[in-house]
Amino acid sequence: MLAIAVSDFGAFGKLFSEAIEAADRKQVEGIRASGGSALHEIRFGLMPQVLPVIAGQVLYFIESNTRSATIIGIVGAGGIGLQLAEQIRVLEWQKVSFLILMILVAVAAIDWISEQTSLCDHRPARGRVRCMAIRTRGHRFSGHALS
Repeated sequence: MLAIAVSDFGAFGKLFSEAIEAADRKQVEGIRASGGSALHEIRFGLMPQVLPVIAGQVLYFIESNTRSATIIGIVGAGGIGLQLAEQIRVLEWQKVSFLILMILVAVAAIDWISEQTSLCDHRPARGRVRCMAIRTRGHRFSGHALS
């Protein structure tokens, strides 16, 4: 899975730079106007906008790589896919079902984490977009709410 992840670094660079470029600069300008330092501009102006996008992209790639590693392992590259193929060959159906269940649980857990870190819930709640906050190291990154 590490080899698959290394191949994603280029895509991460492109996607992260696009997320940073697409961020609204009004929050950064507001912090600058109120006397904040460059670090404050990044921490309070840019990170709340970019962190959920980056987290979603990273979790998507992890989920995709988990599924890819299983398939690649089945054809002989090692990992859990190789274990799955070996158990199928020796007709150990209990172990096969357990391995498949493990893979499904891992993908479902990654998907659930991705849903929990998504920034905004776009279901209307009294004309507003309800947004979730992401906690990182005791700091609260909150998203924008449309009133």
